[in-house]
Amino acid sequence: MLGRVTPGYMQSDFLKNIETKNESFQKVQKQLSSGNKINLPSDDPANTINYMKWESKTQDLNKFNQVIGSYKDKMNVIDGHLDAIGSGLHRARELVVQAANGVYTKDERAAIAVEIDQIVRQLVSDANTEYKGTSIFGGTSARTQPYRISENLDETTNATLVSGVEYFGNAQEQVMDIGKNDRIVAVLPGSAIFETDSTTLQGGVDATGYVVSQDSAIMIEGVEIPIMTGDNIEAVAQKINDRQLSVKATIETNADGESHFRLTSISARQPWLQDLAGSTVLQDLGIINNSTEGPRNYSTEAVVQKTSIFNTLLTVKDNLLNNDILQLGGEDLGKIDQSLNNLVRYRTYTGAVTERLEKTFARNETEAMYLKNSSSAAVGVNYTKSITELKMAEFAHQVALNIGAKLMPTTLMDFLR
Repeated sequence: MLGRVTPGYMQSDFLKNIETKNESFQKVQKQLSSGNKINLPSDDPANTINYMKWESKTQDLNKFNQVIGSYKDKMNVIDGHLDAIGSGLHRARELVVQAANGVYTKDERAAIAVEIDQIVRQLVSDANTEYKGTSIFGGTSARTQPYRISENLDETTNATLVSGVEYFGNAQEQVMDIGKNDRIVAVLPGSAIFETDSTTLQGGVDATGYVVSQDSAIMIEGVEIPIMTGDNIEAVAQKINDRQLSVKATIETNADGESHFRLTSISARQPWLQDLAGSTVLQDLGIINNSTEGPRNYSTEAVVQKTSIFNTLLTVKDNLLNNDILQLGGEDLGKIDQSLNNLVRYRTYTGAVTERLEKTFARNETEAMYLKNSSSAAVGVNYTKSITELKMAEFAHQVALNIGAKLMPTTLMDFLR
Protein backbone atom coordinates (compact mmCIF):
# COMPACT_ATOMS: atom_id res chain seq x y z
CA MET A 1 0.00 0.00 0.00
CA LEU A 2 1.40 3.39 -1.02
CA GLY A 3 1.78 6.10 1.58
CA ARG A 4 0.63 9.65 1.14
CA VAL A 5 1.86 11.18 -2.13
CA THR A 6 2.82 14.82 -1.68
CA PRO A 7 4.57 17.28 -4.00
CA GLY A 8 7.70 16.99 -1.86
CA TYR A 9 7.67 13.23 -2.26
CA MET A 10 7.17 13.52 -6.02
CA GLN A 11 10.06 16.00 -6.31
CA SER A 12 12.33 13.81 -4.20
CA ASP A 13 11.46 10.74 -6.24
CA PHE A 14 12.00 12.69 -9.44
CA LEU A 15 15.44 13.90 -8.36
CA LYS A 16 16.41 10.38 -7.33
CA ASN A 17 15.44 9.04 -10.75
CA ILE A 18 17.30 11.86 -12.48
CA GLU A 19 20.40 11.05 -10.45
CA THR A 20 20.15 7.36 -11.40
CA LYS A 21 19.82 8.24 -15.10
CA ASN A 22 22.75 10.65 -14.82
CA GLU A 23 24.92 7.91 -13.36
CA SER A 24 23.97 5.58 -16.22
CA PHE A 25 24.53 8.38 -18.70
CA GLN A 26 27.93 9.20 -17.16
CA LYS A 27 28.94 5.53 -17.20
CA VAL A 28 28.29 5.22 -20.95
CA GLN A 29 30.11 8.52 -21.59
CA LYS A 30 33.11 7.30 -19.57
CA GLN A 31 33.19 4.00 -21.46
CA LEU A 32 33.20 5.81 -24.82
CA SER A 33 35.86 8.33 -23.79
CA SER A 34 38.19 5.72 -22.21
CA GLY A 35 37.53 2.96 -24.70
CA ASN A 36 36.99 0.52 -21.82
CA LYS A 37 33.70 -0.80 -20.59
CA ILE A 38 35.39 -1.75 -17.30
CA ASN A 39 37.02 1.22 -15.57
CA LEU A 40 36.68 -0.06 -12.02
CA PRO A 41 36.74 -3.70 -10.79
CA SER A 42 33.25 -3.15 -9.42
CA ASP A 43 31.96 -2.52 -12.96
CA ASP A 44 32.29 -6.25 -13.76
CA PRO A 45 34.19 -8.33 -11.13
CA ALA A 46 34.12 -11.59 -13.11
CA ASN A 47 35.50 -10.11 -16.33
CA THR A 48 38.01 -8.04 -14.34
CA ILE A 49 39.49 -11.26 -12.90
CA ASN A 50 39.56 -12.87 -16.35
CA TYR A 51 41.18 -9.78 -17.84
CA MET A 52 43.94 -9.76 -15.21
CA LYS A 53 44.63 -13.47 -15.81
CA TRP A 54 44.76 -13.03 -19.59
CA GLU A 55 47.00 -9.97 -19.38
CA SER A 56 49.39 -11.78 -17.01
CA LYS A 57 49.54 -14.81 -19.31
CA THR A 58 50.12 -12.56 -22.35
CA GLN A 59 53.03 -10.84 -20.60
CA ASP A 60 54.54 -14.24 -19.73
CA LEU A 61 54.23 -15.42 -23.33
CA ASN A 62 55.88 -12.24 -24.62
CA LYS A 63 58.76 -12.64 -22.14
CA PHE A 64 59.29 -16.27 -23.15
CA ASN A 65 59.26 -15.26 -26.81
CA GLN A 66 61.91 -12.63 -26.14
CA VAL A 67 64.16 -15.36 -24.70
CA ILE A 68 63.29 -17.77 -27.51
CA GLY A 69 63.97 -15.11 -30.15
CA SER A 70 67.41 -14.47 -28.69
CA TYR A 71 68.16 -18.22 -28.53
CA LYS A 72 67.01 -18.71 -32.13
CA ASP A 73 69.72 -16.28 -33.18
CA LYS A 74 72.20 -18.05 -30.92
CA MET A 75 71.37 -21.44 -32.43
CA ASN A 76 72.00 -20.02 -35.91
CA VAL A 77 75.44 -18.83 -34.75
CA ILE A 78 76.15 -22.25 -33.26
CA ASP A 79 75.15 -24.05 -36.44
CA GLY A 80 77.37 -21.75 -38.48
CA HIS A 81 80.43 -22.55 -36.37
CA LEU A 82 79.65 -26.26 -36.32
CA ASP A 83 79.46 -26.13 -40.10
CA ALA A 84 82.89 -24.47 -40.18
CA ILE A 85 84.30 -27.15 -37.86
CA GLY A 86 82.81 -29.85 -40.07
CA SER A 87 84.42 -28.25 -43.14
CA GLY A 88 87.76 -28.21 -41.32
CA LEU A 89 87.46 -31.91 -40.48
CA HIS A 90 86.54 -32.76 -44.07
CA ARG A 91 89.61 -30.86 -45.27
CA ALA A 92 91.76 -32.73 -42.74
CA ARG A 93 90.32 -36.03 -43.98
CA GLU A 94 91.21 -35.15 -47.58
CA LEU A 95 94.77 -34.37 -46.50
CA VAL A 96 95.07 -37.65 -44.57
CA VAL A 97 93.83 -39.65 -47.58
CA GLN A 98 96.42 -37.90 -49.75
CA ALA A 99 99.21 -38.35 -47.21
CA ALA A 100 98.46 -42.06 -46.82
CA ASN A 101 99.31 -42.46 -50.50
CA GLY A 102 102.78 -43.94 -50.95
CA VAL A 103 103.77 -41.43 -53.64
CA TYR A 104 104.15 -38.60 -51.13
CA THR A 105 107.57 -37.89 -49.66
CA LYS A 106 108.42 -37.24 -46.03
CA ASP A 107 108.88 -33.52 -46.72
CA GLU A 108 105.48 -33.34 -48.39
CA ARG A 109 103.86 -35.01 -45.37
CA ALA A 110 105.62 -32.51 -43.10
CA ALA A 111 104.10 -29.71 -45.17
CA ILE A 112 100.67 -31.32 -44.77
CA ALA A 113 101.33 -31.51 -41.00
CA VAL A 114 101.73 -27.72 -40.95
CA GLU A 115 98.34 -27.32 -42.69
CA ILE A 116 96.77 -29.74 -40.17
CA ASP A 117 98.20 -27.53 -37.43
CA GLN A 118 96.43 -24.51 -38.93
CA ILE A 119 93.19 -26.49 -39.13
CA VAL A 120 93.50 -27.31 -35.42
CA ARG A 121 93.97 -23.63 -34.61
CA GLN A 122 90.91 -22.71 -36.66
CA LEU A 123 88.78 -25.40 -35.00
CA VAL A 124 89.86 -24.18 -31.55
CA SER A 125 88.93 -20.65 -32.60
CA ASP A 126 85.45 -21.86 -33.62
CA ALA A 127 85.10 -23.85 -30.39
CA ASN A 128 85.94 -20.68 -28.42
CA THR A 129 83.32 -18.60 -30.22
CA GLU A 130 81.22 -16.21 -28.17
CA TYR A 131 77.67 -14.94 -28.42
CA LYS A 132 76.95 -11.56 -26.83
CA GLY A 133 80.15 -11.73 -24.82
CA THR A 134 79.69 -15.24 -23.42
CA SER A 135 81.29 -18.47 -24.62
CA ILE A 136 78.94 -20.89 -26.34
CA PHE A 137 80.68 -24.22 -25.84
CA GLY A 138 82.03 -23.75 -22.30
CA GLY A 139 79.01 -25.19 -20.51
CA THR A 140 77.82 -22.70 -17.91
CA SER A 141 81.29 -21.17 -17.53
CA ALA A 142 80.12 -18.31 -19.71
CA ARG A 143 83.13 -16.06 -19.07
CA THR A 144 85.75 -18.76 -19.49
CA GLN A 145 87.53 -19.47 -22.76
CA PRO A 146 86.70 -23.18 -23.15
CA TYR A 147 89.74 -24.38 -25.10
CA ARG A 148 93.37 -23.38 -24.71
CA ILE A 149 96.30 -24.55 -26.76
CA SER A 150 99.90 -25.27 -25.83
CA GLU A 151 102.72 -25.01 -28.37
CA ASN A 152 106.29 -26.11 -28.93
CA LEU A 153 108.93 -25.71 -31.61
CA ASP A 154 109.02 -28.60 -34.05
CA GLU A 155 112.51 -29.41 -35.29
CA THR A 156 111.32 -31.12 -38.48
CA THR A 157 109.46 -28.12 -39.83
CA ASN A 158 111.27 -25.49 -37.74
CA ALA A 159 107.84 -24.05 -36.91
CA THR A 160 105.89 -23.53 -33.70
CA LEU A 161 103.10 -26.11 -33.75
CA VAL A 162 100.22 -26.91 -31.42
CA SER A 163 101.21 -29.64 -28.97
CA GLY A 164 98.02 -29.89 -26.94
CA VAL A 165 94.46 -28.61 -26.54
CA GLU A 166 92.82 -28.62 -23.11
CA TYR A 167 89.22 -27.95 -22.10
CA PHE A 168 88.66 -25.38 -19.33
CA GLY A 169 84.87 -25.14 -19.42
CA ASN A 170 82.57 -27.22 -17.27
CA ALA A 171 80.32 -30.15 -18.11
CA GLN A 172 76.97 -28.46 -17.40
CA GLU A 173 74.38 -28.11 -20.13
CA GLN A 174 72.84 -24.73 -20.98
CA VAL A 175 69.16 -25.05 -20.10
CA MET A 176 66.47 -22.50 -20.98
CA ASP A 177 62.82 -22.00 -20.05
CA ILE A 178 60.60 -21.77 -23.12
CA GLY A 179 57.31 -21.88 -21.25
CA LYS A 180 55.76 -22.46 -17.85
CA ASN A 181 57.13 -25.79 -16.58
CA ASP A 182 58.71 -26.30 -20.00
CA ARG A 183 62.51 -26.45 -20.18
CA ILE A 184 64.89 -27.49 -22.90
CA VAL A 185 68.59 -28.36 -23.04
CA ALA A 186 69.63 -25.84 -25.68
CA VAL A 187 73.42 -26.21 -25.80
CA LEU A 188 75.67 -29.04 -24.70
CA PRO A 189 79.15 -28.34 -23.32
CA GLY A 190 82.20 -28.72 -25.53
CA SER A 191 83.17 -31.83 -23.55
CA ALA A 192 80.15 -33.54 -25.13
CA ILE A 193 80.33 -32.04 -28.62
CA PHE A 194 83.97 -32.18 -29.64
CA GLU A 195 84.81 -35.69 -28.49
CA THR A 196 85.82 -38.42 -30.94
CA ASP A 197 84.77 -41.47 -28.94
CA SER A 198 83.78 -42.59 -25.45
CA THR A 199 85.88 -41.83 -22.38
CA THR A 200 87.14 -44.52 -20.01
CA LEU A 201 88.28 -43.75 -16.46
CA GLN A 202 89.91 -46.46 -14.37
CA GLY A 203 90.71 -45.73 -10.75
CA GLY A 204 94.40 -45.68 -9.96
CA VAL A 205 94.03 -47.30 -6.55
CA ASP A 206 93.38 -50.89 -5.50
CA ALA A 207 89.75 -50.83 -4.33
CA THR A 208 89.73 -54.44 -3.08
CA GLY A 209 87.77 -54.54 0.16
CA TYR A 210 86.71 -50.90 -0.14
CA VAL A 211 83.68 -50.02 2.01
CA VAL A 212 81.96 -46.64 2.24
CA SER A 213 82.55 -45.26 5.73
CA GLN A 214 79.61 -42.82 5.91
CA ASP A 215 76.40 -41.93 4.10
CA SER A 216 77.46 -40.04 0.97
CA ALA A 217 76.27 -38.87 -2.41
CA ILE A 218 77.87 -38.66 -5.83
CA MET A 219 76.68 -36.94 -8.97
CA ILE A 220 77.13 -38.32 -12.49
CA GLU A 221 75.93 -36.36 -15.53
CA GLY A 222 73.89 -34.10 -13.24
CA VAL A 223 72.09 -36.99 -11.49
CA GLU A 224 72.55 -37.41 -7.74
CA ILE A 225 73.13 -40.95 -6.51
CA PRO A 226 72.98 -41.69 -2.75
CA ILE A 227 75.64 -44.04 -1.38
CA MET A 228 75.04 -45.69 1.99
CA THR A 229 77.43 -46.59 4.79
CA GLY A 230 78.77 -50.11 4.27
CA ASP A 231 78.38 -50.14 0.46
CA ASN A 232 81.28 -51.88 -1.29
CA ILE A 233 82.52 -51.15 -4.81
CA GLU A 234 80.10 -53.66 -6.33
CA ALA A 235 77.17 -51.90 -4.63
CA VAL A 236 78.41 -48.50 -5.79
CA ALA A 237 78.71 -49.78 -9.38
CA GLN A 238 75.23 -51.31 -9.22
CA LYS A 239 73.65 -48.07 -7.97
CA ILE A 240 75.26 -46.16 -10.85
CA ASN A 241 74.13 -48.67 -13.46
CA ASP A 242 70.59 -48.81 -12.02
CA ARG A 243 70.17 -45.14 -12.97
CA GLN A 244 70.70 -46.02 -16.66
CA LEU A 245 72.92 -43.00 -17.29
CA SER A 246 75.24 -42.36 -20.21
CA VAL A 247 78.01 -43.85 -18.03
CA LYS A 248 78.53 -47.53 -17.21
CA ALA A 249 80.38 -48.70 -14.09
CA THR A 250 82.42 -51.93 -13.96
CA ILE A 251 85.02 -53.55 -11.72
CA GLU A 252 88.27 -54.56 -13.41
CA THR A 253 90.55 -57.12 -11.77
CA ASN A 254 94.16 -57.32 -12.96
CA ALA A 255 96.60 -60.22 -12.92
CA ASP A 256 97.79 -59.28 -9.44
CA GLY A 257 94.27 -59.63 -8.06
CA GLU A 258 93.78 -55.86 -7.62
CA SER A 259 90.29 -54.50 -8.20
CA HIS A 260 89.94 -51.15 -9.96
CA PHE A 261 86.75 -49.15 -10.35
CA ARG A 262 86.05 -48.20 -13.98
CA LEU A 263 83.60 -45.76 -15.56
CA THR A 264 82.98 -45.69 -19.32
CA SER A 265 80.82 -43.18 -21.17
CA ILE A 266 78.39 -44.80 -23.58
CA SER A 267 78.57 -41.94 -26.07
CA ALA A 268 81.41 -39.72 -27.23
CA ARG A 269 81.70 -37.38 -24.26
CA GLN A 270 83.68 -36.69 -21.10
CA PRO A 271 81.60 -37.79 -18.09
CA TRP A 272 80.74 -35.15 -15.50
CA LEU A 273 81.59 -36.63 -12.10
CA GLN A 274 81.35 -35.12 -8.62
CA ASP A 275 81.46 -36.06 -4.96
CA LEU A 276 78.67 -34.15 -3.18
CA ALA A 277 78.39 -32.59 0.27
CA GLY A 278 81.72 -33.68 1.67
CA SER A 279 81.59 -37.11 0.07
CA THR A 280 84.88 -38.67 -1.05
CA VAL A 281 83.65 -41.91 -2.66
CA LEU A 282 84.90 -41.24 -6.22
CA GLN A 283 88.06 -39.66 -4.88
CA ASP A 284 88.73 -42.69 -2.64
CA LEU A 285 88.29 -44.94 -5.67
CA GLY A 286 90.98 -42.96 -7.50
CA ILE A 287 88.61 -41.56 -10.15
CA ILE A 288 88.49 -37.82 -9.44
CA ASN A 289 90.24 -35.08 -7.50
CA ASN A 290 87.76 -33.01 -5.50
CA SER A 291 89.96 -29.93 -5.58
CA THR A 292 89.24 -29.39 -9.30
CA GLU A 293 85.96 -28.64 -11.12
CA GLY A 294 84.58 -31.19 -13.57
CA PRO A 295 85.19 -32.41 -16.18
CA ARG A 296 88.86 -31.53 -15.56
CA ASN A 297 88.73 -33.11 -12.10
CA TYR A 298 90.00 -36.55 -13.12
CA SER A 299 92.55 -37.92 -10.69
CA THR A 300 96.18 -37.96 -11.78
CA GLU A 301 96.25 -41.55 -10.54
CA ALA A 302 93.41 -42.59 -12.85
CA VAL A 303 94.04 -44.23 -16.21
CA VAL A 304 92.17 -41.97 -18.64
CA GLN A 305 91.39 -42.87 -22.23
CA LYS A 306 89.70 -40.03 -24.11
CA THR A 307 90.09 -38.49 -27.51
CA SER A 308 88.75 -35.15 -28.68
CA ILE A 309 88.52 -33.83 -32.23
CA PHE A 310 91.56 -31.68 -31.51
CA ASN A 311 93.67 -34.50 -30.07
CA THR A 312 92.69 -36.67 -33.03
CA LEU A 313 94.11 -34.09 -35.43
CA LEU A 314 97.21 -33.60 -33.26
CA THR A 315 97.83 -37.34 -33.49
CA VAL A 316 97.43 -37.06 -37.26
CA LYS A 317 99.96 -34.23 -37.28
CA ASP A 318 102.46 -36.31 -35.28
CA ASN A 319 102.03 -39.30 -37.59
CA LEU A 320 102.60 -37.04 -40.59
CA LEU A 321 105.82 -35.75 -39.07
CA ASN A 322 106.86 -39.33 -38.26
CA ASN A 323 105.99 -40.41 -41.80
CA ASP A 324 103.77 -43.18 -40.40
CA ILE A 325 101.67 -44.10 -43.46
CA LEU A 326 100.12 -47.16 -41.82
CA GLN A 327 98.60 -45.15 -38.97
CA LEU A 328 97.43 -42.38 -41.29
CA GLY A 329 95.50 -44.69 -43.58
CA GLY A 330 94.12 -46.80 -40.76
CA GLU A 331 93.35 -45.59 -37.25
CA ASP A 332 93.75 -41.87 -37.97
CA LEU A 333 91.26 -41.92 -40.81
CA GLY A 334 88.83 -43.90 -38.68
CA LYS A 335 89.12 -41.41 -35.80
CA ILE A 336 88.40 -38.48 -38.11
CA ASP A 337 85.29 -40.29 -39.39
CA GLN A 338 84.19 -40.85 -35.78
CA SER A 339 84.68 -37.14 -35.06
CA LEU A 340 82.58 -36.23 -38.09
CA ASN A 341 79.83 -38.64 -37.08
CA ASN A 342 79.67 -37.18 -33.57
CA LEU A 343 79.59 -33.66 -34.98
CA VAL A 344 76.76 -34.58 -37.37
CA ARG A 345 74.86 -36.11 -34.45
CA TYR A 346 75.09 -32.90 -32.50
CA ARG A 347 74.17 -30.76 -35.53
CA THR A 348 71.05 -32.92 -35.87
CA TYR A 349 70.27 -32.24 -32.21
CA THR A 350 70.83 -28.51 -32.74
CA GLY A 351 68.45 -28.58 -35.69
CA ALA A 352 65.81 -30.33 -33.60
CA VAL A 353 66.18 -27.72 -30.84
CA THR A 354 65.87 -24.90 -33.37
CA GLU A 355 62.74 -26.47 -34.84
CA ARG A 356 61.19 -26.78 -31.39
CA LEU A 357 62.03 -23.15 -30.63
CA GLU A 358 60.41 -22.06 -33.91
CA LYS A 359 57.22 -23.98 -33.17
CA THR A 360 57.07 -22.78 -29.56
CA PHE A 361 57.61 -19.19 -30.69
CA ALA A 362 54.76 -19.46 -33.23
CA ARG A 363 52.48 -21.16 -30.68
CA ASN A 364 53.15 -18.44 -28.09
CA GLU A 365 52.44 -15.71 -30.64
CA THR A 366 49.13 -17.34 -31.62
CA GLU A 367 48.10 -17.87 -27.99
CA ALA A 368 49.05 -14.28 -27.11
CA MET A 369 46.89 -13.03 -30.00
CA TYR A 370 43.89 -15.05 -28.81
CA LEU A 371 44.37 -13.83 -25.24
CA LYS A 372 44.59 -10.25 -26.48
CA ASN A 373 41.33 -10.70 -28.35
CA SER A 374 39.70 -12.16 -25.24
CA SER A 375 41.01 -9.26 -23.14
CA SER A 376 39.68 -6.73 -25.63
CA ALA A 377 36.30 -8.45 -25.68
CA ALA A 378 36.21 -8.47 -21.87
CA VAL A 379 37.07 -4.81 -21.26
CA GLY A 380 36.89 -3.11 -24.66
CA VAL A 381 33.91 -1.00 -25.68
CA ASN A 382 31.51 -2.13 -28.38
CA TYR A 383 31.17 1.34 -29.89
CA THR A 384 28.02 0.58 -31.89
CA LYS A 385 26.24 -0.74 -28.82
CA SER A 386 27.56 1.96 -26.49
CA ILE A 387 26.61 4.82 -28.85
CA THR A 388 23.11 3.37 -29.11
CA GLU A 389 22.94 3.18 -25.32
CA LEU A 390 24.19 6.77 -25.10
CA LYS A 391 21.49 8.02 -27.48
CA MET A 392 18.80 6.13 -25.55
CA ALA A 393 20.14 7.58 -22.28
CA GLU A 394 20.10 11.09 -23.79
CA PHE A 395 16.49 10.60 -24.93
CA ALA A 396 15.42 9.22 -21.56
CA HIS A 397 17.18 12.10 -19.85
CA GLN A 398 15.39 14.67 -22.00
CA VAL A 399 12.00 13.02 -21.39
CA ALA A 400 12.67 13.02 -17.65
CA LEU A 401 13.61 16.68 -17.72
CA ASN A 402 10.44 17.55 -19.65
CA ILE A 403 8.34 15.74 -17.07
CA GLY A 404 10.26 17.44 -14.30
CA ALA A 405 9.67 20.83 -15.87
CA LYS A 406 5.96 20.27 -15.55
CA LEU A 407 6.17 18.69 -12.14
CA MET A 408 8.61 20.91 -10.26
CA PRO A 409 6.67 24.27 -10.52
CA THR A 410 3.53 22.68 -8.98
CA THR A 411 2.54 24.41 -5.73
CA LEU A 412 -0.43 24.31 -3.29
CA MET A 413 -2.15 27.11 -5.23
CA ASP A 414 -2.15 24.85 -8.32
CA PHE A 415 -4.19 22.31 -6.39
CA LEU A 416 -6.69 24.99 -5.21
CA ARG A 417 -7.56 26.26 -8.69
